Amino acid sequence: MGLALRTGIAGTGLIADLEGKAPGKNLLLRADMDALPMGEENDLPFCSRNPGVMHACGHDVHAANLAGVARILWELREYWNGSVRFVFQPAEESGGGGREMIRAGILEDKKFDASLALHVEASARPGHFVLGWGNITAYSDRFTITVREKRPTAPGPTKG
Repeated sequence: MGLALRTGIAGTGLIADLEGKAPGKNLLLRADMDALPMGEENDLPFCSRNPGVMHACGHDVHAANLAGVARILWELREYWNGSVRFVFQPAEESGGGGREMIRAGILEDKKFDASLALHVEASARPGHFVLGWGNITAYSDRFTITVREKRPTAPGPTKG
C-alpha cells in the first residue's frame, strides 16, 4: 500500500503511517499482536504452526482487523483529511510492550488528537460490542486518568 513503515520497535513492534488528502487531525489506532507462551490443544486448520505459542487471546484477530482498517482507509484516502498511525504492539500480555514503544519514540514526531484500540470478546453476541467500567479484559499495566473540570469564566457586563 506504500505506507511509511517503522519496524523493530520494542522488539517486534511496527508502526505504519497513512496520510489523507490534506492535513488535519491525527489518529492513532493500536492492536496487540503477540502470541502467548502456551501450546495449542486442538487440530483446527487455523491453529498455530509454531510449537509452544498460540494466539489464545484473539491477537491474530486484532492484528488482522487493524491491517484491514489500514487497507480500507488507504483505499478511501482521497475522501478524508488528516493522518492515521497504525500501531502493532508486541508484549501486551507479557508486559511493557506499549511502554517500550512509547520509550522508542512513537508519540514524539506528532501530536495525536485521539487514540483507539479494540479487543475481541467471545461472549458478546454477534453485531454487538461491550463497554464496561473497571477491569473488563486482561492487561498487564494499570494506570489512572484524572479529569479535572475547567470552568469558563463568567462574561462581564455588556455595554449597549
